[in-house]
Amino acid sequence: MIRIFYNSKGGLLPRRQIPSKYLNHVVYMSSKEVRNSFIKYFEHFDHINVPSSSVIPQDDPSLLFVNAGMNQFKSIFLGGTSNRWANIPRIVNSQKCMRAGGKHNDLEDVGKDFHHQTFFEMLGNWSFNNSYGKEAACELALNYLTYTLKIDPSRLYYTYFGGNKSCPEDFSTRAIWLKLGIPEQRILPFEKENFWEMGSVGPCGPCTEIHFDRVGGRDASALVNRDDSVVEIWNIVFMQLSRGLDNRLNPLPHLHIDTGMGLERLLSILQGVPSNFDTDLFLPLFQQLTKVSDKKYTHSLSSLSDRAYRLIADHLRAITVCLADGAAFGPDNRGFIMRKMLRRACWNASHHLNIQRGFTPSLVPIIVETLGGAYPELKRAEEQIKKMLEKEEDQFWMTIDKSKSVFNEMLFRMPENTAFSGQDAWKLHDTFGLHIDVTQDILDTMGLTVDTEEFRKLQNDAKMISRAASSLSPIVISSNEFLDHTDDAKYEYTYDGCNYTFPNIESPIMALYVKSNRVQELRGEGSLVLKECQFYGTEGGQKHDEGYLYYGKQKVFEVKNVRKVQGVTLLDGITCNDSQINVGMSIVQKIDEKRRLGLMRSHTGTHLINWALRMRGIGTGQRGSSVDDDSFRFDYGTTEKHSLTELKLVEQLVREQIQKKLSLITENICSNEIGTIRNLQSDIKEDKKYPPMLRVCAIGSRLDNNAIAVECCSGTHLKNTSSLHELVIMSDKSAAKGIRRLQVLTGEKARDAKKTSKRIMDEFATIENKNMKRFINEITWNRIGLFDTVLLKEMINTRKLKK
Repeated sequence: MIRIFYNSKGGLLPRRQIPSKYLNHVVYMSSKEVRNSFIKYFEHFDHINVPSSSVIPQDDPSLLFVNAGMNQFKSIFLGGTSNRWANIPRIVNSQKCMRAGGKHNDLEDVGKDFHHQTFFEMLGNWSFNNSYGKEAACELALNYLTYTLKIDPSRLYYTYFGGNKSCPEDFSTRAIWLKLGIPEQRILPFEKENFWEMGSVGPCGPCTEIHFDRVGGRDASALVNRDDSVVEIWNIVFMQLSRGLDNRLNPLPHLHIDTGMGLERLLSILQGVPSNFDTDLFLPLFQQLTKVSDKKYTHSLSSLSDRAYRLIADHLRAITVCLADGAAFGPDNRGFIMRKMLRRACWNASHHLNIQRGFTPSLVPIIVETLGGAYPELKRAEEQIKKMLEKEEDQFWMTIDKSKSVFNEMLFRMPENTAFSGQDAWKLHDTFGLHIDVTQDILDTMGLTVDTEEFRKLQNDAKMISRAASSLSPIVISSNEFLDHTDDAKYEYTYDGCNYTFPNIESPIMALYVKSNRVQELRGEGSLVLKECQFYGTEGGQKHDEGYLYYGKQKVFEVKNVRKVQGVTLLDGITCNDSQINVGMSIVQKIDEKRRLGLMRSHTGTHLINWALRMRGIGTGQRGSSVDDDSFRFDYGTTEKHSLTELKLVEQLVREQIQKKLSLITENICSNEIGTIRNLQSDIKEDKKYPPMLRVCAIGSRLDNNAIAVECCSGTHLKNTSSLHELVIMSDKSAAKGIRRLQVLTGEKARDAKKTSKRIMDEFATIENKNMKRFINEITWNRIGLFDTVLLKEMINTRKLKK
């Protein structure tokens, strides 16, 4: 057996030549064989096989989905030691990845070509802290490709970093490839393509890539990075530098090596097929689709039915993996993207392949068969996934059927000889979830077109509004860079039985940022980190604090947003009155107390609503919440619509706890003891990573007594339920399949709703019949509580019947 060897310092021992007769052909290998051979190969060289992380990011709110193999090791590159794999010097794995949202988003391109996918597998090997060097990394890659997989070396090309103004050419990597016997003309320099950076500051370094010429028998060096017939198959990053605040590159104390190789693309090479969609990961799905469709797959780029084959197979693979990892269909974020993908797949199946409704669950066993060996969670969740797909697909077709009347009304209003309004197309998309492709397909059958230019403009406007709401520059922060930073002061407030007091805490500025660049001084918009931060950052459903920073008596910075980045609280805002603030300046914090109290009332209200629903046996637990100033949204799981009488009892039960003036108690508990707490409402997952200590909130008593509404929670809460003043349920509506949403007011907003209801009912009692229509039209229904709304409508109907 031919092997490579290296010593403990990463240096190579003499290399044995591989006979060319073993290298001039490719041996067919299945996806399971390739995955297994990659893992076994690197295990032979002392790498530990680490399981793929979930595609749902656990500690990175900047991502909707895990989109690279390195995501779960990011904190190690940043110098952290708390990562569960931090003490393992060499790692190998196959990582599930999704690129269907955010910066890396292939969703709209799937089906239109032969290579874009939303879900893919990334084979990777890692060396941390000088476990081995660049030369070993290159030779490990070369020998795996040319010896283990028997890929023809005459089809391989190698790129390296060619240098720029801030960093010299990576001659050492070029020398390594020459030493390994690669002809000089096959080693090519590039600039930005071969330099990898995690962010504007922090770890970075040159990379070398191995490319494969699909055609062969030619000099393809001029086509590397320029033509699809020469594809990148392996990227090896040498994380050896760190970019500082001054934009200078400094060497890191240790070298990390991060590599990635897409399994699907590698398979297309090993199986001698022209695209990822012709591999054994996709062909079984195509075969199943062929059984239920009257259209055959013909490997065409222009054929709409072929595009549908590729889109359906890709989207169902992605959705199945997401569901197995605990994601769910929903109206927001990744749930919305999953819903959009399923609807596109269902429509394409029906419209372009003539497949009957309800087909999606039939693809799940095939996906589990191709992926389940590597990712056993798919097998465990197979039956559940089928049920979720069946329900969601049923919901989609109900939506389609429901939207027909609206669609027909739009057509009726449409002037002759014009295109279908882009505004109407956007309404169908925004309200009913109809993708523009679906609308266009329906119009095609009528010989009509849609004003896509107007639609795209409205779509871009919506994106701009969304970005404006979250237009925060990505800032790379290393948690061990701010070891002295704490935000425990957010819990420092007192209650005297009537009023709350929030101290004005003084703290030095530790860091300043303009966009994503770290600076020493700031005038204008920017972000900052305080040593002892009193502001609450958006987390756990609770919105952020707002307020001001003072230098002496001068107001110097307005805090408009607060976020958490790698456990560090970041204040976003703008300096006041042309002030300048500097790193090291000691400032005084003054939070907006009225807003904080409104948030505290709402957050305590969510805990009481959660408890009251459980006490009344309504629903299957909390599914999400959004806590704002004296208002909150509470999502709960349920398979039925509960009566208004049942929900009114929930509201009454919460009011009783407010009137009892119960104390709220918080305790810090060891995470391994959480499961022993009685009446705990929080959903503790065995496979989730928790910090050593968890903050637990309880109402009415200590944890070891008969406390109610007991939850793990990092939010800010009232000290006594009487401070809630009032709570009113404003609405109960369906948010998604199996999820209902309560909109609730607390405090003064709830009191105002009660006052509005009383005023309108008092007016109604004296209104004359001739003025009834005007009176009803002037009612502001959205300012009245749910149960008062029902009562008022009953009163109006009774009056009409008597009349």
